[in-house]
Amino acid sequence: MSQIDLKEAFKQNIVLLKAMGLWFFQNERFYKLFKCFVQGSLVFDSTSLIIYVALNIRIKNVTDTIYSLPGSLEVVLQAILFRKNFHLIRKSLNNLKQKEFQPKNDTQEKILKDSIALSRRVFYSFFWLVFVMIGMWMVLPLTKKGKYLPTKYWIPFDYRLPVVYELLYVFECSCIIFHAFSNVALDTFFSIAMIQIGAQCDVLCDTIRNMDEQEKTNTMDRILIECVHHYRLIEDFAKSIATSFKEILMVQFVCSSLMLCVSMYELSLSEPMSGHFFQVLLFQISATNEIFLYCWFGNEVIIKSERLFYAMFESKWYDSAATHRKNLMIFAHQVQKPISLLVWNIFPVDLKTFGGLLQKCWSFFVAMKNIQEIQE
Repeated sequence: MSQIDLKEAFKQNIVLLKAMGLWFFQNERFYKLFKCFVQGSLVFDSTSLIIYVALNIRIKNVTDTIYSLPGSLEVVLQAILFRKNFHLIRKSLNNLKQKEFQPKNDTQEKILKDSIALSRRVFYSFFWLVFVMIGMWMVLPLTKKGKYLPTKYWIPFDYRLPVVYELLYVFECSCIIFHAFSNVALDTFFSIAMIQIGAQCDVLCDTIRNMDEQEKTNTMDRILIECVHHYRLIEDFAKSIATSFKEILMVQFVCSSLMLCVSMYELSLSEPMSGHFFQVLLFQISATNEIFLYCWFGNEVIIKSERLFYAMFESKWYDSAATHRKNLMIFAHQVQKPISLLVWNIFPVDLKTFGGLLQKCWSFFVAMKNIQEIQE
């Protein structure tokens, strides 16, 4: 059976992480300077936005800027946390090289290849969605009369001067690119890791179902021991990813909730079919898609790990020896609890959480609209 490089699923993601200054190398003299430039640009960008919002908080139309503030802060915090836990992330990727994760037949080979193909589709789908959003964000100010920047920031000097405006416009566009694609890289990394965990659960299910093809009891017991070891490795990989991303997930859920609430409010104030309307709409779709990716694939891990328990009943366990049935019952007890990733050990990353989050965001939006109507 041919060997499959499971890190291939993360290939495009790792390239983007490196391009956004989020990777680590042994000798990174020049790359370290690039990382400092990127992080410094993001911090400067977020700080200027915070100051602008603070100075103009009483102005009614400040919402056309404030909806992007949580996203700016989110990327800065996530980048810091990702670098902090990078040793765990690298260890998790290296764990994918273990022989237990390799296919044992053609069916399992197809499962793993399909998971790699799905990982690429998820990455490119989110990448191009964000690409269109930031493209509109950067081009829209150029269609207006006068000199406007892509986002309203606090600038301590007159940026409309010749050359100064062009340089600042390019700098802000680069900040938008760093913000957006850092988000893409971090969000899809977690989603791809969930896809690989789900694929390994499918592979293990296939092994369990086909244990009865071995006639000898000692051979079946050996395969069962391998299954137990494989399951523990899957659990270890899931725990490693959960530990690496627990703070990142909390930041993501809090900031995404704020972005959805404020962007819905801003969308209700925008002129329908205007350029700003579509800009906010694409921003809201991207923010929703961010949290949806986490919850969908986290939910898939729960569903696929639950199937391990039922896979045992799909094998011909009743024809095996008493010792094998006893060992199988012990293993069944171990896999009864599905693999579930928690946000900072508080609530699970699943579709139920996603639905609850959308419900709370909608309630907050309705409350904001009611307050606006009372004031008017």
